[in-house]
Amino acid sequence: IYNSQVSKLNWEVTKRENRGWKPKPELNRELDEVTKKRDEANKVYIAYQKKNPEATYFSVKPGESEVMDKQRKLTSERRAILEATKMRNLAENPYTRAWMSLGDKFLGVINYRSYGGSKSFGNHVAKAKHGQIKTWDWAEKKGGTIKKANKAAVKFQLKVAEKYERVGGRNVKTGSTQELKDKFNLREVQSGNWVLKDPTSAKFHVERSGEAFADLADITGIPDDKISFNGRLAMAFGARGKGSSGFQGGAAVAHYERVHRVINLTKMGGGGSLAHEWFHSMDNLLSESYGVSEQTGDMLTETPETIQNETLKNAFGDLVGVMTKGEAVSYANFAYTSEDYKNGVLNFKDRMLTGFRKDIVDAGSVEKAVDVIDNYFDPDIEKYELAKDIAGKAGNDYRVKTYTSKLRKINKNKNLKMKLILTDKDGNKESGKAKVPTEKGLSNFKKEAISLDGGRNKSYWSTNIEMAARAFASYVDDRLTEKDRKNDYLSAYADNKYYKDPMWGDTFPYPEGEERKKINESMDNLFKVIKDNNMIQKALDDE
Repeated sequence: IYNSQVSKLNWEVTKRENRGWKPKPELNRELDEVTKKRDEANKVYIAYQKKNPEATYFSVKPGESEVMDKQRKLTSERRAILEATKMRNLAENPYTRAWMSLGDKFLGVINYRSYGGSKSFGNHVAKAKHGQIKTWDWAEKKGGTIKKANKAAVKFQLKVAEKYERVGGRNVKTGSTQELKDKFNLREVQSGNWVLKDPTSAKFHVERSGEAFADLADITGIPDDKISFNGRLAMAFGARGKGSSGFQGGAAVAHYERVHRVINLTKMGGGGSLAHEWFHSMDNLLSESYGVSEQTGDMLTETPETIQNETLKNAFGDLVGVMTKGEAVSYANFAYTSEDYKNGVLNFKDRMLTGFRKDIVDAGSVEKAVDVIDNYFDPDIEKYELAKDIAGKAGNDYRVKTYTSKLRKINKNKNLKMKLILTDKDGNKESGKAKVPTEKGLSNFKKEAISLDGGRNKSYWSTNIEMAARAFASYVDDRLTEKDRKNDYLSAYADNKYYKDPMWGDTFPYPEGEERKKINESMDNLFKVIKDNNMIQKALDDE
């Protein structure tokens, strides 16, 4: 009750400040009084928890309390019912399907008060309510077409563990943040508000993290006191941002911060993500000592060819190679309208064909025509991408904007030429669409990762950095399974069998089959190189 009152009063105070209104003393006094009552209530609640440990979910193991066992069972059944209802609603409810098909832009307008909604439309609504709109011309303006929401943008997310199971492994005791810090030589262990207000729950996560780091050390062969990269890595529990059950692009359930060298796990959403985030930290921290230049990035998997240590360069290069290269081809859907068809006729049939246009027509097939397009545009795209990255690292915002604008124009022109290819090859005067090959020589893992990105302007799931972290999570799962061990807190759901979806179709975020075996072997080799050459200790000595 008090938490709700504090939130409402805080909002009232913030709203007045944002609008430039005069302070309201009675409102501030009420906020102070309710805040004190809330803090006192929290103290009483924490004291009660200490005297009654059976009242907290995480402090009692299965089988120790009949009441808590019943609660666990009911909670599990409730979640199963909710999940089944959600999936049935997505798959069968025609209204839900209709709303989803309208796309992000439409939903953003309708939910203009929600996160991600249309701020401009919200302003129009506010003005209309107060009679400040003199003309409705803004509503008649023509904008871009509303794109349908794709499955990657609406639905896809990596699953996180809702319950944790550990089988096998060393008996590790880390009953406090200090013990966790000392045991694994962490630079610091930071706690958020929920840790301070719910010590029993926090103790659970600290203990699970200790077990996870121990299992991680066993798998990689890195000693306990070096698993933190000799004291350079820090941990945070719910202290650096908010969790989210939503798709990528919202708040993260767990993340690694390169600048501060810290892994953050949220209270309930970060379980099963530690292996993933730890690999990010290794990818980053080793780059500081082994020659990745500032101009090309601070992650070894991003540009392995720039690593100065030849042995490490070969190990990371092999990993990136087996992750990304193969026989697969990535396709994208390109649609065109009747207007595009007219432009296609103008460009390819109603004028003399020379040079670039002639090469496209003479290509003979969509695939070969796409190669002509790529060879024409990609060198400039690569050049300006590199120039933009260099300008960004130098802090030159003006140059970044200039190169971003150039890239936008080049990509727009490339997409236009791609549409013209389709009109020329397909010949449908009204409209049409076709799958166009966008990248060749890919592994299935890379191809599916590109599919997860769903055509977004900036890649995420298909970057080497994210692919390597997911590959490491699956590697951890496999190596534990081989020894009849398990740790859901360290890595969970790192297998494509958990990503079956009756609404949007199956997704494949993790490597599988022969590719997964090769990636695991490459991971084995990478950690052998790091261990045999004492690279973590040498990295510290070089600082």
